[in-house]
Amino acid sequence: MLIKNTANQKAIIYVHDTLADIPKTGYAASIVGHISKDGAAFAPTNDVNPTELGYGLYVFDLLQAETNADTIVIVGIPASTQFAIQPVMYNVISNLADSLVQLARINALIEDAGGDRFKAKVLELAPTAEMSEAELHAALDSYTAEDGSIGLIRDMLESDKVIVTTTEPWTLEYRHKTTKEVLLTQALKNTAGEDITSKENVLGSLELSV
Repeated sequence: MLIKNTANQKAIIYVHDTLADIPKTGYAASIVGHISKDGAAFAPTNDVNPTELGYGLYVFDLLQAETNADTIVIVGIPASTQFAIQPVMYNVISNLADSLVQLARINALIEDAGGDRFKAKVLELAPTAEMSEAELHAALDSYTAEDGSIGLIRDMLESDKVIVTTTEPWTLEYRHKTTKEVLLTQALKNTAGEDITSKENVLGSLELSV
């Protein structure tokens, strides 16, 4: 994931040695990067050669201007055709507020704890596209007096998620990342719609009981 028009972000590529069938290491100086934004023609990346991360992985440092697009494609071009590098594609989010809205929409617990009000407040903030994380948190804090669920929603988004198997049915606990206080507990169901009470009836995948 990349955040639009934001500095200090990275793109990671993987290089594979097709003859030895292993990750290629020690090859940074022989890779050049190219970038396409919103379907435009490819151009060289500002970071001409990536930095080796290890295990065949290499990292390009991106300029803020290089992330100013909705869709970004980055390719690494090896000096030898013996080495294969797949393009890396990103659908860019506009800002942290957009990311929080997406989380709110896919997390069932948000609806149970005032999610509609939370989303409305975040959408009010969304037009300030260059808002930093600290500024967003400060803005959310300002709503606490009129809607106490806002602070709780933020705490749950940042919480530790723990599956508890000592209860029947099994439950999912959302624990405050600092105090470890349990903010919300939800029963777990399997894909057959049954409460999960043991490992024998975990069918397919876990589902929250809404």
